[in-house]
Amino acid sequence: FPVTIKTLLRTLSIKNPTAGASIRLAIGQGITKISDDTFAIDGKSYYIKATGASIEQVGNQQALLLPASEKVQYAIMW
Repeated sequence: FPVTIKTLLRTLSIKNPTAGASIRLAIGQGITKISDDTFAIDGKSYYIKATGASIEQVGNQQALLLPASEKVQYAIMW
């Protein structure tokens, strides 16, 4: 059976982003890096593809962060 992957591509435009600022793409109990730019969120309930993203511990959860820039693109896949 073919597997259908749905994808939502988001583009954010930020005027004068603050140096060192980040955008939180996701937060959850568990975020797993599955390739250079793809992350599984909360036990593979959905995926995010974002070049340059990183995982950071926030209390008892994890956050997927992407450095803020004038143009930010990422994809949400389910």
